[in-house]
Amino acid sequence: MVSGLRQPEVSVAMRYLRENNWIDIREEKRSKGKGRPIKLYRLIVPMDYIVSKIEEDIVAESRVVLGNIERLKHIA
Repeated sequence: MVSGLRQPEVSVAMRYLRENNWIDIREEKRSKGKGRPIKLYRLIVPMDYIVSKIEEDIVAESRVVLGNIERLKHIA
């Protein structure tokens, strides 16, 4: 599957998924035995759950920021 993302972007995304225990990682050796092993990733929770959880987190962060902005308005 091609995502169009660069390697650093993929690493950040995979780290986030791994920290939340949403993926399973398996390393597989290449047939010739040369080079680095290939990492295979598999989702262990449904994609809908991941998307809704990320959405909830972003909405919660936005509420905190908006609350801080409102407090600053009342101070000024």
